[in-house]
Amino acid sequence: FSEMAQRIDAFTGGVGLSANPRTGFGDSARCLPLVALTSKSLVRNLDPMFDILAELLGESVFSDTGRLRTLLLEYRAGLEGMVVQNGHRLAMSLAARRFSRARALSEDWSGVHQLKDVKRLLEDLSDARLGELVGDLARVGSTVWDRSRFQMAVVGERAAVTRAGELAGSTLSAIGGGAAETPAGPENGFPGDRLREGWSTESAVNFVAAAFPTVRLEHADSAALAVIAKLLRSLYLHREIREKGGAYGGFALYSSEDGVFSLASYRDPHIIATLNVFDGAFGFLRGGGFSETDVKEAILQVCSEIDKPDPPGPAARKAFFRRVIGLSDAIRERFKQRLIALSRREVMTAAEQYFGGGLNQCSVAVIGSEEKLREANAKLPEPLELFKI
Repeated sequence: FSEMAQRIDAFTGGVGLSANPRTGFGDSARCLPLVALTSKSLVRNLDPMFDILAELLGESVFSDTGRLRTLLLEYRAGLEGMVVQNGHRLAMSLAARRFSRARALSEDWSGVHQLKDVKRLLEDLSDARLGELVGDLARVGSTVWDRSRFQMAVVGERAAVTRAGELAGSTLSAIGGGAAETPAGPENGFPGDRLREGWSTESAVNFVAAAFPTVRLEHADSAALAVIAKLLRSLYLHREIREKGGAYGGFALYSSEDGVFSLASYRDPHIIATLNVFDGAFGFLRGGGFSETDVKEAILQVCSEIDKPDPPGPAARKAFFRRVIGLSDAIRERFKQRLIALSRREVMTAAEQYFGGGLNQCSVAVIGSEEKLREANAKLPEPLELFKI
């Protein structure tokens, strides 16, 4: 392991691996559970970089149970550390996990449920249990590292890309192949039942989230929802949650890929007051507490995110992943045109359609101390179901 780490440091700018469930565009709109392997190097180090990738893909061995035990303990510590650091994102993930297969997988792979699974796994670190885990990891690796499923992109100058393409072919030949692709099934059963949950941990502050399903990027109302998220954050949530409530931040996010709208607070001293603010957001929108100028400013904020310039490398990687999930330039251009032409009246119409049910239409998840959650439950008309992280 130390030798491989030294080679990675010597010949590359890093090697990364991540699991990211995505939702495809087009007629199927199916879940795409992706595993992304990334690396970069100077042109002179292309050969050793691809040698490293071939070895990682084709010769991975998990039999060193001592090292495996250490990695698992480090992984758990990292997951535990992110609870307070990224509590608002974890709460949003919990609240939205029943709205699509990709959201459910994302929660299982990188949310609170991943931490609970790892804790459960580490309850038994005996050699026998670790031996079973070694076999499980080997089976997962042989399934995931299958060249019939690989899609690869090489980014660089023309001569370097030509050489990298040749090396990529030899790298893929080093791993197994031939298994038929098994895409995730249709989105049956989503969105699921509304949930109201409280998750307790050692924290002096709370992270409150509410989420509900809307429509995706291809829909005519997607541009209005993106603008509504900006209006809520700048004109309402910042004032009510941060300035009046004392939280570090208040957020409104519209995910056009999944069609999920979320509200959240960060490092929040309150629970009930924040839920009341979330409920009031629906009244704020339906009451039209924003002007045509506010709408235009929100449109510019969304446009700035779409048109934000990226260096060539990151821009190419983003384009590659858009191709993987089927997000065409035509879909993006139609969204941009709807966005630019958006009026206050259209925003009001969308607010009436998607925000009419108030907090009753939302799933709610709160992360905080057990004491604070129980205090809130004693006053809430619809108590939270309590769990421990």
